[in-house]
Amino acid sequence: SIDLTASVSGSSFYIFYGSDQTTVLASPLVSPETTTDYYVQGISDEGCYSPIQRITVTVNALPAAPVISISGTSAICEGSSMVLTATGIGTFQWYKNGIAIAGAVNSSYEIIAASSSDAGVYSATVNNGVCTSLQSNSVALSIENCSASFTLVKAVSDSDGDGKAQADEELSYSLTVKNTGSSKIN
Repeated sequence: SIDLTASVSGSSFYIFYGSDQTTVLASPLVSPETTTDYYVQGISDEGCYSPIQRITVTVNALPAAPVISISGTSAICEGSSMVLTATGIGTFQWYKNGIAIAGAVNSSYEIIAASSSDAGVYSATVNNGVCTSLQSNSVALSIENCSASFTLVKAVSDSDGDGKAQADEELSYSLTVKNTGSSKIN
C-alpha cells in the first residue's frame, strides 16, 4: 500500500480521485497491482478548487523467488565441501537460520571444510536493483562426523577341529579388519 500525498499551492484540503478522474477515493491509501494514475485536486480555505493533477504510482514486479539446489546431499561429513546454488538474476543474499550471511551475495554459496557450525537451514533472496524477491525454498544442511572406525575379528582354528592345540598340530590364525565407520578409506 502507498499513501498518496500532494502539495498544491494555497490548498488546505485535497480530494483524491481514481484513475477515471471522477471516482472520489475514500482514503488516499491505495494498493494498485499495476502502475496506475490517480488524480488530486486541492481546495483552498476560501473554497477555490485547483486544477486536477495526476499522481502516477509505479508498481515494479518482484523478481521470482530463487530456487536453491545443492551439490550432493544435504548431509555432509566434517571437512567436506559443498555448494548451494540459487536461480535468478541480480544480487543475492544468503541466509542461515533466517539471518543474513555477511558478504554472501552471489548466486552460489560454498562451504569449504565444513564444521558443525555450518549446520543449519539455508535460503536466499535476489534483488533486481529495484525490488527484492520473496524467500527461496529452504535447504537443511547437517554436518556429520564421518570418521572411520574399525572392528577386529580374531579367530584361531586347529587342523583336527577339536578346538585344542595338540603336539605338532598346525594352528591357523585369521584376523579380519572391518570398516564400521561412515567414511570410505582409500
